[in-house]
Amino acid sequence: MVINMIIKEVIDKINSFYCPFMPSQNSRDGVIIGNEMIPCTGIIVTVCANFKVLQEAVNQGANLIITHESIFASLKQGDEYIQNNDVITEKISFINEHKLCIYRSHDEMH
Repeated sequence: MVINMIIKEVIDKINSFYCPFMPSQNSRDGVIIGNEMIPCTGIIVTVCANFKVLQEAVNQGANLIITHESIFASLKQGDEYIQNNDVITEKISFINEHKLCIYRSHDEMH
């Protein structure tokens, strides 16, 4: 359990182990959804943060999920696609309701 750290501090600590990221590299790493300025109550690490992983995080009392792959298949298709996709809207609602923060860590570790 992480004590007395906000999520951003945890993420910054993790990133301190990598080489400095260059924004021109167009990485998609970072907070995908959620508030990184709240206290971290626990961390779940996964390859793919599917709905079962989100539920397990809530059951374990963790609010930071570090995932290798994106939590959504693709957000490049735009807002209309997101609004008309029940799976994505359900995930977003669940994440917001339970105050989860999803951090993608993919490019830096490759």
